[in-house]
Amino acid sequence: MSGCVEREYYSNGKIYWETPFKNGGREGIEKWYYENGNLVKEVPYKNHEVNGTTKTYDDNGNLALEASVLNDILHGDIKLYTKDGKLLALIKAENNKFISGKCSSDKALTSKDLEESNKYPYFESAINHLEVICVANP
Repeated sequence: MSGCVEREYYSNGKIYWETPFKNGGREGIEKWYYENGNLVKEVPYKNHEVNGTTKTYDDNGNLALEASVLNDILHGDIKLYTKDGKLLALIKAENNKFISGKCSSDKALTSKDLEESNKYPYFESAINHLEVICVANP
């Protein structure tokens, strides 16, 4: 597919996801949606790889997470937000690993916190682990 957008829909007819294609690969902003029509996430593709800031939203449409990705690799700032839009945590990543971070309360995430999170096989699980730490230490 070249220069088109592929879409899939929920059984209720609302859009589930849409992905732009160009020159045989993903190019542009891929978007995923909740069944209520709100965005789940936006994933930027450039040169057929994830490049840029991915954004994840809660089911009410509030920004929950921003993560910097370079050539399909987590690299740079990751920001976690509370339901009311306040910064909960700022985490630094390098080569798909969390290397430092702190909660909005200025509590630094320990190397043990980061190492534990790096053991999770899925990014969402690792982020949830760090979120629990920051929520428990406001």
